[in-house]
Amino acid sequence: MGINAMLYSQTGSYSGYGFAIPTTIMNKVVEDLKQFGTVQRAYLGISGTDVINYLDAEKAKEHQVDLGTVNGIYVNDVQPEGAAAEAGIVKGDVITQIDDKKVDKFGQLTEILANHRPGDEITLTYLRNKKTHRAKVTLRNIQGTTTSVEKMDADIMGVALRPLTSAEKQELSLRSGLVVSAIKRGKMMDAGITKGIIITKVNDRDMNTVADWEEAVKAANMSADRVLWIRAKTQSGLNRSFTVELNDVKKK
Repeated sequence: MGINAMLYSQTGSYSGYGFAIPTTIMNKVVEDLKQFGTVQRAYLGISGTDVINYLDAEKAKEHQVDLGTVNGIYVNDVQPEGAAAEAGIVKGDVITQIDDKKVDKFGQLTEILANHRPGDEITLTYLRNKKTHRAKVTLRNIQGTTTSVEKMDADIMGVALRPLTSAEKQELSLRSGLVVSAIKRGKMMDAGITKGIIITKVNDRDMNTVADWEEAVKAANMSADRVLWIRAKTQSGLNRSFTVELNDVKKK
């Protein structure tokens, strides 16, 4: 059972292929939003393809390959210092099972990971040179750590913003910008930002509305480096640049 996410139909009627999000994943999403304010995504740190697709591609090149199975996930690449690499997984391994669940297609692996959070431990069963091996893997977040990713809300950032008025834009010769209307101890103040500073760009994104700011912070928080590169102006028109690191002391 699941929640309908998409319907594919060539006729336009309610018949055709249906796509649903499993209720187990939806339940996890709801719990993540309640507990962390953002969805927790666990990463294995590999790229791969279905074994059958890999074998077909090699056959098309007139290469004879025997992996010992026609089912599973062929590992094309392993992210350095990622969860899989730390567990000893290498390119060419074939993942056949996660915990007690067999995986024949990459979509199955993705669905299993969607039910986990960073820091969860899973057991991978895989083939290497046609021999079966098992490894314990501690899943990570997109930043490569095992901690949960928390939403960067106003309290953590320590800043209140408002869009420039039309008069302010004209006076300062700016097309857009957000004024720091209030600031308290937090990541922004720690970076040297003060009340009255006008933020014009964050990570090369123009700041027209507070929603633009929230989206930029959200994107940076889910990125690998977790940094805000801020371009700003003072009330007197001087250009300023600030770097705000979103990493916290709990990261490990």
